[in-house]
Amino acid sequence: MNQTMIEEGLARVAYIIEPNTRYVDRLQEAQQEARQQNLGIWSEDGYVTDDGFQPEAVQETACSNPKIKGNHSASGDNIYHTPASPYCKQTEAEEMFCSTESAEEAGYRAVKQ
Repeated sequence: MNQTMIEEGLARVAYIIEPNTRYVDRLQEAQQEARQQNLGIWSEDGYVTDDGFQPEAVQETACSNPKIKGNHSASGDNIYHTPASPYCKQTEAEEMFCSTESAEEAGYRAVKQ
């Protein structure tokens, strides 16, 4: 199980403690292969360090063409409109989103139809 996770780039070799060193060489070889292929945790430069992981090294990829419009209504509600919404074309967006999930995470709700 450990070797499979390392081969797929889902884990790294760490905390090598005697006497549990029987498979260390094999695991380190699997890690090197995953690293060379940029698999999993090795796909983000600077994410894996000798001290653990640096989540701030991972950059979120923004979509290049957001289509969901976020709007502040006159009543103060944060509402989002998808392209299927009847009011989407006429709505002036204050924020744009790539998914309904990201709009909801930002505090918006779907327009009532």
